[in-house]
Amino acid sequence: MDVNSLRRLLASQSDDTLRMMNTEIVAELRKRQGLKQQRAMIEIQIGEVYEFYAAKKGCNVRVRVKQVNRTTVTATELDARGRETFMSWRVSPSLLKPAEEPLAA
Repeated sequence: MDVNSLRRLLASQSDDTLRMMNTEIVAELRKRQGLKQQRAMIEIQIGEVYEFYAAKKGCNVRVRVKQVNRTTVTATELDARGRETFMSWRVSPSLLKPAEEPLAA
């Protein structure tokens, strides 16, 4: 379905129908996000090195996983040599990607 067809369909619906549709759409998106997090959580290993994009820093951050909780992963940031820093991160497992290049010696 293209965007214009969708807009016409939505414009023809009552407010109550749109609210019901919104509730169902939000529920489906939450379910999908939960499944995505569960799949990502299964692959996360404590002690392994991962990367994620940190919007606060505006760059990728390399971390070593310390703890895996039900919804988040706690990890310690690594410097360029692979040494742990004092910066700790708590992130969604779906944001973590295995580190691609080996750490500098």
